[in-house]
Amino acid sequence: MRAMSWGRALAVAGLLASAVVLSACSSGGESKEKGGSESKATASAAKAQTVAITLKDNVFEPKDITVEEGTVTFEVKNTGAAIHNMHITSTPSEGKDFSSKPIIEAGSSDKFTATFTKKGIVKFQCDFHLPDMVGTITVK
Repeated sequence: MRAMSWGRALAVAGLLASAVVLSACSSGGESKEKGGSESKATASAAKAQTVAITLKDNVFEPKDITVEEGTVTFEVKNTGAAIHNMHITSTPSEGKDFSSKPIIEAGSSDKFTATFTKKGIVKFQCDFHLPDMVGTITVK
């Protein structure tokens, strides 16, 4: 019985040693992967852009915006008395529209993102106050 106990003890010790080695190997791999992901996340965070826009009665402030290619978060606040929105109209290069919620009541705000993949000039507007309430985004 004693020989059997030693045999089991050696088997258990061998399994534990193998588990420790495998664990060390796999955590090293995760660390490298994590480092790569964190580097990519940091690079993405560096490119993250936020633009604050005020919607007043029949005017955007600012009405001309310059951004880099990539994802841009627009924070729009309606300080006017009328309802507004911000609608980035589609272009042949982007092929889709981006927009705040359809109606931003007086005193309210909204946040939305748009992704610009090509350089150029993109137009935006308030759908309720054309042709006066318009602006441009220059993508560099």
